[in-house]
Amino acid sequence: MDDLPNDAELLHVINSDEFLPSPQVLALLRELQGMHTALAEQNEENSIDIRSLPLSPADHETLLQFLGNGEVSATVNALGVSEIKETRFSGIWWLRHYNSHDEIVAELIEVTLLPDILKTQNLDLSDSVDQLQRYLQKLQPQN
Repeated sequence: MDDLPNDAELLHVINSDEFLPSPQVLALLRELQGMHTALAEQNEENSIDIRSLPLSPADHETLLQFLGNGEVSATVNALGVSEIKETRFSGIWWLRHYNSHDEIVAELIEVTLLPDILKTQNLDLSDSVDQLQRYLQKLQPQN
């Protein structure tokens, strides 16, 4: 196997005697590879609902290990906490959504340039424009 730049951590994981991906994990990784290629070549976004798959806890952990952590992570507090983490593969994101009891209610892998939850929503933008305008009007000297 040729070593790729900046992949020492992944190569360590793959070469570990403890890293034994199941057929389900290998199939999922191949599916992600196809989605990743489609994003790069056709700008086609996609996602996988992890909680809908028959993954064992060991499969889940193997997938987490393989995908690893990338450079970007964010937490969104809206109707519960959402954690968004880029994996070591740019364009592949791991998202977890929690309810008010800190229980995971959704877990997704999104293959996208930027997950929608991180994009400003049109209604929020419109409200914010109005709000900024009102605050700036208060700064205007009154005649």
